[in-house]
Amino acid sequence: MELVPLCVKWEMEAENRAFICPSEESHHRAFIESSNKEHWTLMHESRPVGFVLLDGLDDSDQRVELKRIVVAEKGRGFGKAAMQWVQNRAKEQLNAKVLWLDVFEDNSRARYLYEKQGFMLKEKRACTVENVCGEKELLILELPLN
Repeated sequence: MELVPLCVKWEMEAENRAFICPSEESHHRAFIESSNKEHWTLMHESRPVGFVLLDGLDDSDQRVELKRIVVAEKGRGFGKAAMQWVQNRAKEQLNAKVLWLDVFEDNSRARYLYEKQGFMLKEKRACTVENVCGEKELLILELPLN
């Protein structure tokens, strides 16, 4: 099964599109081919249920960015499990000292998940995004991986 079109489809779903900047297939393919990035598919019982994008793998400051997490089946614990896996991967395999991400302030579901995982507010900035109506606050969250 070709997973890139599925990732694009999930990004375009209304419940996801309101909180991310959807990407075209070429963006996902470039992510897959980059040595500084990782594109992971979340699987449950041999079927895809979402994906994770990690960036900054060769960052000299050992800061890995959780660029995106999209879960197709919400409310089933897949996001929480993926976050725990990402933290472990960043710390144990990628030797990161910090895992960071950005999230729109009005994305309460994601913010709740991140805060439960221990992410802390580093910075707040105004952000205007084409697919989102008007200007929104963008929160930069960090998780030290000691």
